[in-house]
Amino acid sequence: MSVDWPPDKAEQIDSLIDAHPVESGRCASLARSILPIAREQDADAQGVIVKANAAQTRYPCMKPRIHGVWWFHHVTLGVEGHFVDALTGTQGTERAHYLTTHFSNAPGELRFDESDPDLEQTWL
Repeated sequence: MSVDWPPDKAEQIDSLIDAHPVESGRCASLARSILPIAREQDADAQGVIVKANAAQTRYPCMKPRIHGVWWFHHVTLGVEGHFVDALTGTQGTERAHYLTTHFSNAPGELRFDESDPDLEQTWL
């Protein structure tokens, strides 16, 4: 199952994802761009930061690995029980499967930080 965007909204999000590919490292900018569109669909849509649990690992490691590139966190957008970003594409990935689908870290090595739902403090 995926996010059921109206066709015009799906086109907008596709365009934004194309402008912010995974390799760019501009995940926060992408999430901020999608957020107003997502809130039209789901008033509870919010930015979420994926962080490493420092005691176990330092970096979220994406699948497939982008060699030579390390980020201390990744920003995604929570909407209708899914996360939407450049990793998932417009359709999104269900929250329950997001980490295992898009990251190679072991269970428990990553956590979600929902403390900045409007992505105002995210520096990327």
